[in-house]
Amino acid sequence: MKRVSLLALGLVFAAACAMTASAQPAGVPAQTAAPIPGKIVWLDSSAFGDDKEGIAKFIQAQKSLETEMKPLADSLKTIQTQLQTLQTEIENLQKQANGANPAVNTQAIAKQIQDKTDQGQALQREFEFKQKDAQARYSKRQGEVLGPIQQQIATSLRDYAKTKGFTVVLDIAVMAGDQQTPSSILYLDPSADVTRDFITYFNKTGGAATATTTKP
Repeated sequence: MKRVSLLALGLVFAAACAMTASAQPAGVPAQTAAPIPGKIVWLDSSAFGDDKEGIAKFIQAQKSLETEMKPLADSLKTIQTQLQTLQTEIENLQKQANGANPAVNTQAIAKQIQDKTDQGQALQREFEFKQKDAQARYSKRQGEVLGPIQQQIATSLRDYAKTKGFTVVLDIAVMAGDQQTPSSILYLDPSADVTRDFITYFNKTGGAATATTTKP
């Protein structure tokens, strides 16, 4: 499943709400400001890429990108298979050279091993070059294909939060941490999970809310 990071959006949205709540007309004491009710909710953006229950537009774009990049991935897999085959052949030749059979031409085997080693090193260099090129091309196309949809999701989430009266929307997919960074989540109330509700909202609107909110 693919992740769409929206934690920053949640923090920005929270800050915007806080600024709205604290804004005062000139000359009005700050202590007279009435608090604005709100609610903190959370979602799991990693669910957006779920094939069965995710955001349809995002899933379609991701599959399109994967199809586009498949020839590059297949090329890398082919080289990996060739490298594995060469490694097996070299190991078998080494076993023959180290065997007790006096009829074995060790010099000829040594030459075969060297030839296959040279071939393997050339393939390894080719693999590394193609891998870097594939990563660069994928990163570029990912931004071009998924970037606009991720922006639609972010804008739609703001509209969704305002409609529902949410003050803060947190993305636990970002907050969950990893092997290097411990999770910052101590407790989550399941009733505050709006993942499915937002996915349904976006799939129904198709990101249409974005078109109306981004016009000047």
